[in-house]
Amino acid sequence: MGLNDDKYLQWTVLGDRTRQAPGAPGLESVTALAVTGIAGAVTPVRFVGGTSGGAPTTGTFAVGDAVVDVTGKVWICTVAGTPGTWSTPAPSYSSFAPNVQTFTANGTWTKPTNATWIRGVLIGGGGQGGSGRRGAAGTVRTGGAGGSGAGITQFELPASVCGATEAVSVGVGGSAGGTAQATDSTDGVAGSNGTQTAFGNHAIAKNGNGGAGGSTAAAASPQGGQGQSQGGNGGASSATGAAGSSGSAGSGGAPGAGSGGGITSGDAVSAGGGGVSSTRNALTPGTAGTSGGGNGGAGNGDGANSGNAGTSGGGGGSSITGTGGNGGAGGAYGAGGGGGGASLNGSASGAGGAGGGGIAVIVTF
Repeated sequence: MGLNDDKYLQWTVLGDRTRQAPGAPGLESVTALAVTGIAGAVTPVRFVGGTSGGAPTTGTFAVGDAVVDVTGKVWICTVAGTPGTWSTPAPSYSSFAPNVQTFTANGTWTKPTNATWIRGVLIGGGGQGGSGRRGAAGTVRTGGAGGSGAGITQFELPASVCGATEAVSVGVGGSAGGTAQATDSTDGVAGSNGTQTAFGNHAIAKNGNGGAGGSTAAAASPQGGQGQSQGGNGGASSATGAAGSSGSAGSGGAPGAGSGGGITSGDAVSAGGGGVSSTRNALTPGTAGTSGGGNGGAGNGDGANSGNAGTSGGGGGSSITGTGGNGGAGGAYGAGGGGGGASLNGSASGAGGAGGGGIAVIVTF
């Protein structure tokens, strides 16, 4: 049963034909091949040759004529003429657009129909800065430590391992502690930890930790939150009551914040430590509070629902003539809040800045 059998298709050789010698390799050479088709596909089509690139620019062609250029592109004549109008078949793409579900508070992820693959980013809540010590003249009074940044986790997994719905818990920044000290000769209050962010039981990003309150010794640096990328540590305060220090950017997580400024035994006041940017961006961090009770600047974010780490807050400056400066809040998402500045008895110390909140962004393909 041959190719020209009526059961399959009918074709006609147009123009001259050249047959290879018996036993020689190759195919029969023809000027053009016209296919009249079978039931359901009877519109005539002719394969009329090839070009060195692009559609033909000379010659007369009919609707349905097809050529292939040397780059592999197929050209179809859509309007007959010399040389006619030619077009290439449009590529076909899936009609399933990525589904994006963003959470800045606890919620439920719903699996889209025909889902095959999931990518997500999780950022925990940042830690709050500690408040500064309030103490007597002639003593060391240290600022509060800056809160640390949260961890960041990016993950991929097959949609088949997820249920029809998955619980999403979104971390909040620490804010319940770090209150200004209102009692004479009393250490500052530790900042509160943030909380973690999780996608079902599949992925998690740990929270940043609160900074220690100021005392007569250095307020220790809190460790950054764990995740695929670790958050930055918060800045420790000076053991001698000198200026605060900046936090660290971490290893791809959200950054830690600056500590508050202290007061030396000689009653010298100082500035807080500045905030820092994440290694993932170059956003402006919170500024350090100036000596004399200046407040630390708040960190910045990369826009609502960005899924990117914010910058951390600056630490507050210390004061012996009024209240200590407050630490700046950590930026969204996940950055630490600055530590508060120390103060002299009779005036409140600076409060610790709140940590930046967390986020979960889940993209389904």
